Amino acid sequence: MQLSCGVVLLDENNRMFLVRATGTERWDIPKGLPDPGEVPLEAALREAKEEAGIDASQWPLVDLGEQDYLTGKHLHLFAGRIESSLLDPAKCRCTSFFEHHRTKELLPEADAFAWVEWDAWPERVGKGLRKTLQRLGERLLAL
Repeated sequence: MQLSCGVVLLDENNRMFLVRATGTERWDIPKGLPDPGEVPLEAALREAKEEAGIDASQWPLVDLGEQDYLTGKHLHLFAGRIESSLLDPAKCRCTSFFEHHRTKELLPEADAFAWVEWDAWPERVGKGLRKTLQRLGERLLAL
């Protein structure tokens, strides 16, 4: 079973912080695979730093544990509530890159960042993440 680790951030208005996968219309939470030897929290914090340039270790995070995500893949999530003034999407930068399959150009994994209204995020994220986060909805809103 493959494991990805990620951070879910909500603001005071229940907006969710999302990153957009470069070259797509799909939005996501900062998440990814752990490096060898990393525990889930370390991986989630590193992914937030790489994909959005944010230091999520400065905020209290709740361990939501390992969640069903996709066939053959689980998602270990950590979540927190912060004031939106502490995280300006306009200042976010992705520092992790991938090679475009055709052009071989190095592109950032994420190319846009936003606080997304609670009622709008389900339309923007992929089906697997949508199901996972919807199952956790009450726990997230209670943060």
